[in-house]
Amino acid sequence: MYRTALPTLLGLTLLGSHSPLLAQDARTRAMESAAVTIREADLRRDVEFLAADALAGRSTLTVGYDSAAAYVARALKALNITPAGDSGGYFQHYTVVSSRLDTARVSGSIDRSPLRYGDDFVVQSFLKP
Repeated sequence: MYRTALPTLLGLTLLGSHSPLLAQDARTRAMESAAVTIREADLRRDVEFLAADALAGRSTLTVGYDSAAAYVARALKALNITPAGDSGGYFQHYTVVSSRLDTARVSGSIDRSPLRYGDDFVVQSFLKP
């Protein structure tokens, strides 16, 4: 049987935080019951996969992000956790607006003295109009 601790703990956290009528004793028993099913090997497998260099940091709009999301979705499905995403699935789609700085066209000056991007200044953050 496939088990993973991350979704199990996440599910218990959500259950506890959104069910004020659930008695403290029942929550404690549920957490204790879930805690004994956590195995070091399962945690190690999940952390090693999600932290792997192959996922390249799991940044949004990357293959590594998609791989990590698919991994978590498979784990949730294996635990029979009801999906709450788009079209009854495990994924929630959203729009990402991305901007890239054209460093060849960036310029600056101080008292009419030109500054070179990368040597004299860098842009840490910018907003696209």
